[in-house]
Amino acid sequence: MAKSKYGRWELDKGAIVSTCLDRLQGAERDRSAWMEARRQRYVKLRGFLPEKDAPAWPGASNAWMPMLLQNSLRLKAQLYNAVMGTRPIMTAKSRQKIREDAGPRIDRLQDYQLFVEAHAEQALDDFITQFVDDGTAVAFVRWVFEEQTIYDTRIFPALAEEVVEDAQLLPRLARIFPQTRNVTRDDANGDHWTIEFTDDQSIDRTATADIEDLPDGRIEVLLAWKGISHEGPVMLVDDLEDIVVPVRCGNLQPPGATNPHGSPWVYRKGMATLDEIKRRRDDGTYDLLDDAGMEAIEAGRPTGTSGELEQGLKQEKDAYEGRQSGWTPSGLEDSREILECYERWDIDGDGLEEDVIFWIARESQQLCRVRLLSALYPGLPVRRPFAEARFISEVNRFYGISLLELLESLYDLSKVMLDQGIDFGTIRNLQFGFYRPSSGLKQEEMRIIPGEFYPLDDPQRDVMIPQWGSENTSWHLNMLTMLQAFGERVSMVSDVQLGRVPTGKASALRTMGTTMALMGQSDVRGEQILRRLYSGLAQIYQMVHRLNR
Repeated sequence: MAKSKYGRWELDKGAIVSTCLDRLQGAERDRSAWMEARRQRYVKLRGFLPEKDAPAWPGASNAWMPMLLQNSLRLKAQLYNAVMGTRPIMTAKSRQKIREDAGPRIDRLQDYQLFVEAHAEQALDDFITQFVDDGTAVAFVRWVFEEQTIYDTRIFPALAEEVVEDAQLLPRLARIFPQTRNVTRDDANGDHWTIEFTDDQSIDRTATADIEDLPDGRIEVLLAWKGISHEGPVMLVDDLEDIVVPVRCGNLQPPGATNPHGSPWVYRKGMATLDEIKRRRDDGTYDLLDDAGMEAIEAGRPTGTSGELEQGLKQEKDAYEGRQSGWTPSGLEDSREILECYERWDIDGDGLEEDVIFWIARESQQLCRVRLLSALYPGLPVRRPFAEARFISEVNRFYGISLLELLESLYDLSKVMLDQGIDFGTIRNLQFGFYRPSSGLKQEEMRIIPGEFYPLDDPQRDVMIPQWGSENTSWHLNMLTMLQAFGERVSMVSDVQLGRVPTGKASALRTMGTTMALMGQSDVRGEQILRRLYSGLAQIYQMVHRLNR
């Protein structure tokens, strides 16, 4: 039993860790078939095609059709431009008339925090990519307070010999920081100084200055102090395989009377270096990690729970792209997998479960930290710091249907038709044939090469080369055209959306009114998808507002 920093919780660390890891492994097994299907769709999207098994002759067609990619790029560009076309993306509306003037201030604050301080353009692009290609997009929103040691080098002119050094250095050092309160010399030689100042956040800071004489007589000053590199909300988009939930749940929020299909638990997988883990232990973040636990994490003893299946899928993805990565729990000795477990657990012994967060080092099975969910993310109703959106939602299911999943079967049929057409052209260009064994040809495999002649007693009867008609070619072209039409109906992306006049439809688009009416009809589903995306973005801004409060 381990006691938390609050002094009133008696926690069974072994039971917590074993329960969480068992649930995690079970959920990973349950979704393994879906993960493999998702990997196959990614391979088809990018054109990383494996070797064909049928037909298997050397040089058989294995062409890639960019059907998935062209529809994905078109829709993602449309959604991104629609979202980023107006700033701020979301506007706040007060529930109380007396606070109506607070809305514009909140809008400007959130826009500055996300897009200036946190550079959310890339995160938003990733969110939309996940939304279209995976069918389910998840954003993790948290408050980040980060301090870093800042080093700065200044060069001062040479000191005048007739003036005391302290009288010259002290005002120069005092002018470095705008709100300097005190400057003191730490040694008799004047090589080390301490500067006390107040930073822009009205926090009292202390900087050190090391003085060194340069050969040309000038003075080099090396400054070191701690400063706040970031303080505010951050939107992060993790890989979908790093968010683990039960298969049969509707969303990531805690279940309750108003959310009966919420997830009883959510696990977020992440990586941390040993240096980061040590720093978090020293500053009190990992307050349950003792010396023995830290030694176990450093040793990295295998436990059989390192998620080999899903890490293998990531490695396969790297291999398809022609890259290799050692950033895995078993591949990089300096990194460890840290699970952030959003659980419901009776930690106060009253017989009722509370919404809590556990931080667990997966390989070494060490419980590092425990916090109440509402203590870190306050507000009513109690919410986990996740925002989610689905391309096409399924009732009471976490994983939605993606654009790639809609088009995958049509892509497979189109690829078969294209490969067959190319193979048929190859056969017609480099035909095979038959010959009589008693003819003058040698009993071996021979290939026809242009410009060469082969001696035969009776060429017309000794050799027979099959003749192929042209009807199969037209059949393949007709099939590809039909499949393309099906794909346009499913994706709602046709020549009109691509800025082209459809073949043979110039008369239908001769007026602006008709053209706009047709484009309006084609945007019906696009508007529905955009509303679903905005629902996820609204959750992000709601969580940011909670953190600001």
